[in-house]
Amino acid sequence: MPTFEIGIKGIVQGVGFRPLVYNLAQSKEIKGWVRNSSNGLTIRFSTSEKQAKEFYNEVITKAPRLSSITSHSFKVVDTESFGEFTINLSHVDEEPEVLLTPDYAVCNDCLLEVADPLNRRNRYAFTTCSICGPRYSILNEVPYDRENSTMSEFQMCSQCLEEYYDPSNRRFFAQTNSCQKCGIQHFWHDSSTNWEGIQCDDWLTNSLNLLNKGKILAIKGIGGFLFMADATSEQAVKELRRRKNRPSKPFALMMLNSEMLKQYVCVSGSELAEWYNETAPIVLFNTRPEHKLPKQIAPSLHELGVMRPYTPLHQILINEFNKPLIATSANLSGSPIIFRNDDIDELKEIADAVLSNNREILFAQDDSVIRLTKSSRKILLRRSRGHAPNVFQKGISPDEKLFAAGAQLKSTIGMTYRGNLLISQYIGDSDSWETQQLYSRVFDHWVSVFKPNIEVVLADRHPGYFSTQFAEKLASEKKLELQKVQHHEAHFTAVLGENELWDDRTLGIIWDGTGLGNDDHIWGGEFFLYENRKIHRVDHLPYFDHILGDKMVKEPRISLLSISSGFEELPTILSQKFTSAELNLYLKLLGQNSLKSSSMGRLFDAVSSLLNFCDKTSYHGEAAMITEASAWQNSSKIKSSYLDSSEKLIPERLIRHIIHDLKKGQSISLVSYKFHYSLVKWIEGIARKTGVTNLAFSGGVFQNKLLVELIEEELGEKFHLHFHKNLSPNDECISYGQIMHYLHISKNDIP
Repeated sequence: MPTFEIGIKGIVQGVGFRPLVYNLAQSKEIKGWVRNSSNGLTIRFSTSEKQAKEFYNEVITKAPRLSSITSHSFKVVDTESFGEFTINLSHVDEEPEVLLTPDYAVCNDCLLEVADPLNRRNRYAFTTCSICGPRYSILNEVPYDRENSTMSEFQMCSQCLEEYYDPSNRRFFAQTNSCQKCGIQHFWHDSSTNWEGIQCDDWLTNSLNLLNKGKILAIKGIGGFLFMADATSEQAVKELRRRKNRPSKPFALMMLNSEMLKQYVCVSGSELAEWYNETAPIVLFNTRPEHKLPKQIAPSLHELGVMRPYTPLHQILINEFNKPLIATSANLSGSPIIFRNDDIDELKEIADAVLSNNREILFAQDDSVIRLTKSSRKILLRRSRGHAPNVFQKGISPDEKLFAAGAQLKSTIGMTYRGNLLISQYIGDSDSWETQQLYSRVFDHWVSVFKPNIEVVLADRHPGYFSTQFAEKLASEKKLELQKVQHHEAHFTAVLGENELWDDRTLGIIWDGTGLGNDDHIWGGEFFLYENRKIHRVDHLPYFDHILGDKMVKEPRISLLSISSGFEELPTILSQKFTSAELNLYLKLLGQNSLKSSSMGRLFDAVSSLLNFCDKTSYHGEAAMITEASAWQNSSKIKSSYLDSSEKLIPERLIRHIIHDLKKGQSISLVSYKFHYSLVKWIEGIARKTGVTNLAFSGGVFQNKLLVELIEEELGEKFHLHFHKNLSPNDECISYGQIMHYLHISKNDIP
């Protein structure tokens, strides 16, 4: 009989593919083998040509639910004879092509075992199987095998080995398989142990005792540590805020199930489906007016971010606690999530105790965060655990060997290798040294695993960004080509790329807080036209003065002062926001200033300050979020604009209109709503003037669910609307946009 070979590429490891192929081959009495390789999955077997093609078709059409196949092949090879069908040892190629499998939440079958008093995994906090548990966060090398992960430290006991080699078992070739006999151990750290950590089998009792006293516990999860506390305790929430030095940024919550969830938030069908997704993200839900949770969880906001327990450990804990828990990333202000046991000294500054374990985390990951509009459009606010690092992109040549350094805030990196494209998990704001170290660690690990042979380095134009400096140093040391991409053009090419709009004339609405423009001013309220592989800036928010650097970004009152400084008489409200000394100094700076801004983020800041929501922020985007939350409270939903149908949005004029409304006694929520609606009408006016039918949106402003919903309602039947799908509209998409810009724009400009 002839011998055939099937090759499958994509996310095909750590998802139960080899067991599926094995059982399918056994059912058809086909003899041969299947194995992982650093290029994907390979199947070799001997049978008739007719049965071989049927087998090939079934393997592809019945692929595991969590797999994502990017390509597959079928060919005749030299004839071999096989005595049976086996799962062979993995094969390592010099140039790996396989995609990395993300981490998945614990599955229902494993949860049933954990809850069953008669099951040997009852209350085993690290129960996994072939379709759930950590993957990316513990992988040291490809292919995905136990010896290439941090599970290599744990030798399976006889019962686990029996499961591992049993084709009828869910744990057949499950690389993270373990149990209480042979598996991962808990360690308890607190002042009584001098924070050294002692092995702790009674971790659950210790944890419940601590939480019930209103104390703060740091627990090691899949991608790092979480600070956890009783979310129903106002005192516990306040104390966590004090210790974290986090005055108002919202905390994420963990709730046991949909029954608990519905006590506190309003839940749509699409939101619930996303919540129960195998990625188990934090989903933002509108709060119920009658909910009894402390307001300090999400001050001045109308939503709560809630995730379900995505590991057996979290499930066991919250099932016994039976109340919502604060579950926020364990980090110090401005730093990335803490994920190493060696850094527990940093945790004790905030936590009353730490529950760690002896399975190492290699890739730190925060929890992903998602919002959904009324139309079920997904807005990804943070792309991390469960979603990173793969991006499926057609048409990338294996010859493209690119590294994209991304931006400064919400940084990510991007890389192409052998036709694949990776965009990293959210790394963080690279102002801090700790985030810069994590950024470098992710880059180094990717280079070690994928051996990408980078030829071109892509970076932002801003010379002060750590990512730009990293790229410049890399290009200089390795003698690589360096190209810089304007920030907002990268946003635009990111949304063009996700929607494959390269053949379509498209208007890009790119609104965010900060980005260095091609004229060396601060851009952020941009309209770009894409046609014939060129990008043109066709309009923007009219310039106003940008003073005091990052201080203006952190203090919305300064944006209000800048925009209204040309008034014949300064608004009375400004005297309440500045001392006379501040006002005199800042007005003098405005008179001497040459740096301008078209930032929509700063316009949101100015409106927020004018409405007395926020004069000084404690976290990025706070002023805009509170303004949006206020607009949601507008019960009338009267669609009234501050602009005439063809009027350009002038910041100074807008501020005058709002002051006029406030003097007339219009409600703050109505003014906030009217501001949002005016932005939509401005977009419509520019689109009609430009004569386009395709509108594409990117930039952090489009994390605003109300704004997106108004765009859908007002413009959805008049234009073709394109938003991000699997990437965030914020600066996390910049590395991807830099790659798209190079492939589709920059290369066309190279002689």
